[in-house]
Amino acid sequence: IKTQSLYSPSENYGPDFYKEVPDIDVASYEKFSYYAKDKNHVCIDDGTTNGRFIKLLEKIDVASFEVLWYRWGKDKNHVFYNGRLLEGLQPDSLVILCSDSKLECTGFAMVKDNDQVYYGFTELKNVDVNSFECIRVGKSIMYQDKNWIYEESYFYNKDENKRKKR
Repeated sequence: IKTQSLYSPSENYGPDFYKEVPDIDVASYEKFSYYAKDKNHVCIDDGTTNGRFIKLLEKIDVASFEVLWYRWGKDKNHVFYNGRLLEGLQPDSLVILCSDSKLECTGFAMVKDNDQVYYGFTELKNVDVNSFECIRVGKSIMYQDKNWIYEESYFYNKDENKRKKR
């Protein structure tokens, strides 16, 4: 594929250069934002500061794979974030929290199934899964369950000032 590097392009290549592509079926290849698939594979098809790349993913049922939102995907058996399989999440009960455009949620978003809540790659412990939800409060996005109200920054730095008891 022809690509460009945005960060320190090699003088040997110039601004445009080509990267090798895995063995894909070009005729059936379809790109869906971050993910792509052909009749035999699911891939990551993304651009970085070093140019576009295509990477085949493993352990995916191609026929049932679907993109849920942004970098979240699932097949009949698994849930994937950024192309990485998240063990234990149940695809049949998975809900994307805060993916509604009117909530203007971050790229990480959150997902939950019947038993777990995830923020990106991280399972959130000590949250009430059944009542956990995403809400808008003014210009901010907040998360709550029956016990706590959380600011989003709580989930990545565990700052107790960003969590309030109900």
